[in-house]
Amino acid sequence: MNEKKYTSVGEVMSRGVHTISGMATVADAVKEMRDHHVSSLVVERRGEHDEYGLLEQYDIAKNVIANNRSIDRTNVYEIMSKPVMAVALDMDIR
Repeated sequence: MNEKKYTSVGEVMSRGVHTISGMATVADAVKEMRDHHVSSLVVERRGEHDEYGLLEQYDIAKNVIANNRSIDRTNVYEIMSKPVMAVALDMDIR
């Protein structure tokens, strides 16, 4: 009886996801990340047929800070990753 045990995505994922509008400024996103002690935010869909986006600290460093752009004049939608891949909760983490 060698039943293979596995760890599911649902067992290790974060459930407290923080979101932000794509129209928000990067300054707003940085404040939201600081306030909630997170390193990424899910970018809300613009409509029913739109996809979610993702904004990570890396995106801010690479696309704003490294290019000397203003965090007050750059919108989240300009630098976010989209679409974001989703997987089933019962999928093997490997």
